[in-house]
Amino acid sequence: MGEEGFDADWYVLSLNRGYGQRWLRGDVEGYALLDSIFGVELMIPVDTYLKSLRSVKYGILFVLLPFLIFFLFEVASGRKVHPFQYLLVGLAVCLFYLLLVSVSEHLSFDWTYLLSSMVTIALVTFYSSAVLAAWRRAWVMSLVLGAGYLFLYAALNSEDYALLIGSLGLFMILAGVMVLTRRIDWYSAGPRRNGTGERNTVPIPASQETNT
Repeated sequence: MGEEGFDADWYVLSLNRGYGQRWLRGDVEGYALLDSIFGVELMIPVDTYLKSLRSVKYGILFVLLPFLIFFLFEVASGRKVHPFQYLLVGLAVCLFYLLLVSVSEHLSFDWTYLLSSMVTIALVTFYSSAVLAAWRRAWVMSLVLGAGYLFLYAALNSEDYALLIGSLGLFMILAGVMVLTRRIDWYSAGPRRNGTGERNTVPIPASQETNT
């Protein structure tokens, strides 16, 4: 085997098949011939389109990540995020995959992935700074998305450990969410004052006190 190809020789005995060396028409069924075929099947490595297809399988994760960050900031700060703003961020993340497929037809996959992830992170970060009314929170969004795209790139380029990397990454994300939300009182939709499990008390306006 070399750069110009390879040569291969086979020696097949009739004892290895369900029919003899010679036969008449109608003596051998078609399925018997198909069962005895042999040859070389070339394995195609992970190409650009296969990588793009594999990246789509993680699409729901990258749509939910900015949604989760928006929701956590809503709970922590009390600033409401409109469902339409959720929708715009979700569409921006989905466009990453369209850019990945279209631009990869003209550039290498590595450069395409870098450019697509950078413009997506930049767009979501810029929009988040206005929605969350703080650049500090927007930078948190960019760091989370950047780490997510880095994790996805490692999973796409690994042929033997893609499933392992993916499962470990998802476990770490879930563990991080559980740690960050462990002190949130979901009944009052706000963070607890301390670790005693006591809910936050919401003051009642004076007008409502007189009515009650």
